[in-house]
Amino acid sequence: MRKICRLSILLTALVISSLALTYILLFSHRSLTDFLVSQREVTTEVSDTAGDDYHQFRKRQAYEFFGPLQGTLQNNKKSYLLNNYAMIHEVGDLIREEGLHISDFKTMKKEEALDYNSEYTHLELSFNTYIPLLLFEDYLTLPEEFSTDFSFNKMLLVTSGQREIFLVNSASNQYVKIDTPSESFFNDVVSVLNDYQKEWVEAKRYEFADGAVHLPIKGVTVSSEVYVVEKISDSLVLDRVFDSTYNADDGINADVRNYQDINNILRLDGRHHSMSLQTSVVNREGKSGPKERFKRESDLFEKFDYWPEEIRYNLQDDSRTTFRRYLNGFPILSPSDSHIDYGAMKLESYKQDDTRVTNIVAPTNTFQIHIDTLSEPVRLMNAEEIMDVLAESDVDLDMVNGIFVAYQWLGDDIDMKKVELVPKWHATIKGKVYALDQLTKEE
Repeated sequence: MRKICRLSILLTALVISSLALTYILLFSHRSLTDFLVSQREVTTEVSDTAGDDYHQFRKRQAYEFFGPLQGTLQNNKKSYLLNNYAMIHEVGDLIREEGLHISDFKTMKKEEALDYNSEYTHLELSFNTYIPLLLFEDYLTLPEEFSTDFSFNKMLLVTSGQREIFLVNSASNQYVKIDTPSESFFNDVVSVLNDYQKEWVEAKRYEFADGAVHLPIKGVTVSSEVYVVEKISDSLVLDRVFDSTYNADDGINADVRNYQDINNILRLDGRHHSMSLQTSVVNREGKSGPKERFKRESDLFEKFDYWPEEIRYNLQDDSRTTFRRYLNGFPILSPSDSHIDYGAMKLESYKQDDTRVTNIVAPTNTFQIHIDTLSEPVRLMNAEEIMDVLAESDVDLDMVNGIFVAYQWLGDDIDMKKVELVPKWHATIKGKVYALDQLTKEE
């Protein structure tokens, strides 16, 4: 009898435990997420290096910073947006594997190259910024000892008729012709496009300050994404900055700590998951062209690259550079009132006597858990609605450098454990980026 009684008590306890866990999973998702995050943080507190193996610092190939991100297809005198990033990635791989060449470099104007209203089918690949031609060497072979300041933001592949490829600088309206590759290359590109034909979105062409942009005739839907985020441990950052000893002192509040040695001044903000670093090195550079600058800046970026997704390199001017976080082919941007831009590491560099000084501002967090059950479809404005917003906001088209979709990083400055990435249309107006809903709010 006693054994039966004990067995009954045990079974009753198991049933109650099972019901409690079921309730948590079904009706208290947030509580479960908070529990998982708190467990992770406790582990970090017990041992400052406990999470070090969890974060894998990336060693990216140079070409990963420069691949195409969006595409537009002109087919049968209609334009289509190609918003499937897997497709664009496949085409980018084909370009790199083909090994393109420029044997006779010369720039020409649009009318000398290709008429956009041509009857020929052509694919226009867009990049995140104007890329110096000399940095595109993983995709393209240039003549020996070749030098140019030409940069481009688009690649044009004519896939019917006389098949050709051009690099395009849409701001200056200049084109550079690439040596015509093999027929099999064009056939492979067309095959990839046809594989995704059901996802083509019909678009309308608009002329803006820096060239043409294609906008969807009908509204498109992109899902928001929700992630639990985790702060990188201070010890990992410190190991990447300092070789040996350093001084530490309290910052302006309990969440901020300052560290420094003879060459580095580091501030870590635990509450806002951010860092600022000023680092100085003896300037031994002779020649300092695009290649030398990219090597110097990507080496710095690599020290703190724990982002699991895509990164793109963006030259803003002679002294400022951004390494931008991407997800699903879209850039990640923070609202203008955020503590920092959680979608980027930003560098600003200058020479001081025989020293090069670089200031870095960057987030110190990364994705931990993707909560796909909290993703929601977001309908984005169509072309007519976008143009209405610009008109109602008194924005002339010749003020607009470009229009694009980006995820907006919406987190809680107090509880940094979760972030929602919401897709929105953005416009670059006179060099400054605005979310279109921000324009309507400022009216």
